[in-house]
Amino acid sequence: MYTTIDMRGIQNEILELAVRAGVAKNKTDALGVAVLQLNDKYGLLDRREDIEDSEELRETMRLYKSGKVKAYSEHEWQELKKKL
Repeated sequence: MYTTIDMRGIQNEILELAVRAGVAKNKTDALGVAVLQLNDKYGLLDRREDIEDSEELRETMRLYKSGKVKAYSEHEWQELKKKL
């Protein structure tokens, strides 16, 4: 993904300091580090997986209620696996 970002003021100063301090090779890398820090702080990828799991569960429940999928008990599942 390519993005043009106009950073001014304190944001730009922080990026420049990150480069001078050797935290990042350039401002683009410093932004990449910042994005990773956002994920570490807020767990955004974990939330995305939770949202995807929730959407999948909703779809499964919709299919179950419509009769398009069947839920098996543990015993029924074990018996079905034997037949496969």
